[in-house]
Amino acid sequence: MRAIALEREFSRYIFIEKDSRKLAELKELITSKSRDSRNMEFICGDANAEIAKLCPLLNKANVRSVVFLDPTGNHVGWSTLDALAATEHVDLWYLFPAGLGVNRQISNVDAKMTTEQKASLDRLFGPNEWQNKFIRKVVQKDLFGEIETTSKVASIDDITRYKIDCLKTIFKGGVLDKWLPLGRDGAHWYSLIFAMANPSKKAKDIGHDIARHIMTNS
Repeated sequence: MRAIALEREFSRYIFIEKDSRKLAELKELITSKSRDSRNMEFICGDANAEIAKLCPLLNKANVRSVVFLDPTGNHVGWSTLDALAATEHVDLWYLFPAGLGVNRQISNVDAKMTTEQKASLDRLFGPNEWQNKFIRKVVQKDLFGEIETTSKVASIDDITRYKIDCLKTIFKGGVLDKWLPLGRDGAHWYSLIFAMANPSKKAKDIGHDIARHIMTNS
């Protein structure tokens, strides 16, 4: 709603939602408030697949775009982030599920996870070695031989910092080291992260200053 209310409009708006009912509600809300809905497109589909289709458009020299990823869980695959970074024309705002999607998947007692939970984090972090950062394995010897114990060693802030470090390896315009913790009743469920694909120093300086202001004053 804030994006469509800007005095200087974007030339095109694309909204992606997998749930057809939610997409219909979103479309009704936005079109009722917008000055002109002819430049708006509403796509019912998985954001990872649809963004992959859009990246060739975002990669054009005369195109600049802002992408906002707002998943409810670990739905944004690393390949999607990699594709957006490769365009070199995207400013990304990513609501990273550091608390709900990562921290809660790893047991506080013994860091155990199901096969599905591990696969979810593998998809979220791609080639990055998240297990070595979040889980510590200790081998102890006793009278009966060796015993291996595991424990979780990462906080939600640690998880967010690591995600930012991972994103820095693919976003040539850098990733802001500051993030905005968000959640209900003051809980840290998500970390709002800003990343730039544009490698231009001038664009980076302006973009990061704006993002830092938004993070500080939100």
